[in-house]
Amino acid sequence: MPGRDLRRVLGSIVNVVIAGSVGAASAAACKGSSGEPVDDEETFACEAPLPDLLSNLTPAAPVDYVELREATFARDADGGSTAPTYTTKASHGSACATASDRATCVAALGAATLREANEGWLTDGDILAGSIGRSAAKEFLVYTRGDEVGVARTTEEVASFLGPIDTREEARLILQTRNLILACTTTPAQSGWRKNDDGSWEFLVAGHGCGPLAHPYRVRVNVSAAGTVSNLKRDTLGDSGVVCGRRPRGLCALDAAKGSSSVGDHFARCAHLEAASVVAFRRLELELLRFGAPPSLVARARRSRADEIRHARETSRIARRFGAVVPPVVVGPMSTRDLFSIALENVVEGCVRETYGALVAAFQARIAAPELRPMLARIALDEARHAELAHDVARFLDRKLTPAERARIDRARRDALADLRSELHDPPRDLVDTAGLPSRAQALALLDGLEHHALAA
Repeated sequence: MPGRDLRRVLGSIVNVVIAGSVGAASAAACKGSSGEPVDDEETFACEAPLPDLLSNLTPAAPVDYVELREATFARDADGGSTAPTYTTKASHGSACATASDRATCVAALGAATLREANEGWLTDGDILAGSIGRSAAKEFLVYTRGDEVGVARTTEEVASFLGPIDTREEARLILQTRNLILACTTTPAQSGWRKNDDGSWEFLVAGHGCGPLAHPYRVRVNVSAAGTVSNLKRDTLGDSGVVCGRRPRGLCALDAAKGSSSVGDHFARCAHLEAASVVAFRRLELELLRFGAPPSLVARARRSRADEIRHARETSRIARRFGAVVPPVVVGPMSTRDLFSIALENVVEGCVRETYGALVAAFQARIAAPELRPMLARIALDEARHAELAHDVARFLDRKLTPAERARIDRARRDALADLRSELHDPPRDLVDTAGLPSRAQALALLDGLEHHALAA
């Protein structure tokens, strides 16, 4: 759709939802905001302590030795990445035990590394943010088999190394390559595992994102006998459902300070995300320059960054008024990205999430407490412009993508909409009355309108 029509479309969607849901928000706001319980939770077992991750592996071809190795990429004073350091996290067996030339084998084993920073897998347990702040630790697998020294750096390579996934520890290892760490816990929710009749393994994994004030979550995941991982369900527990601005890759997703009111919590998280958007738009500006974008797109990205600075200040002021402290923005190291990676982030963060955030801001500007409406109205107008920019950037980048890349972008857009839909829930009553947040039913209606009238493929 033409980018300049987007503000009109968003306004029309808000009008329809408000007209069709008078009085619904108050009734819905009495509900809680935690994740839904799992009906068959009692069928999942978990007994602590869990065995060592490498203790019960049955690789497709027997090995002498297997090791879980970690590479840590730190940031230097200028924000760049330093050369990684390597440590052994766990091991099993005897290295190079049957090698014909043990010295050569040991030397090759010591030289087994990650070739690039994007190889290996994160193990911070932060499935919501995808990276960490000052350093990033990535795991990978190394092994010896006779004279062979092998390395597995991806989920697929680990699955190929293991063959059929027929033990719990093999399924746990596959799970860990997706940054899902099983621990027997009931906080923030019940964790556990079970083996299904078809030979697959199913897990409930609960945890927190990065940082001391992070989102708790629980996911339900299936690991097939072939090593394929399927996400069956994801709940973000205790999340206030804030969708503000554009998240940069590597953002450590934080919650608000403990003990603050839900209104303070909400605006503290808004301020945190608005401040993070400053980083995202600066990166976008530089990347648009690098790929020869029209000067108007570059200028709009620069203006959007200035808008986000103002938004962060305004929402921080409201957060402090309600007794909350805004968490600092922590963003992981960023390497030079190719055009497809930029397009992928833009469709998820800009075309879907930022556009929905603009729609919610427009809704809040009509419903919130009167003293907050002017600020929310200003933010809504700015965010609508940012959403228009995202769609215009998508059109510019689309011309440079291959057909296969376009198909992946379209799939990412659909997945982002599905993820966003799964995050919607009923906010606490004071967030409805003061901040003007929509009920779950209203939020779903807003998202439906967005999907059908603004994001239709």
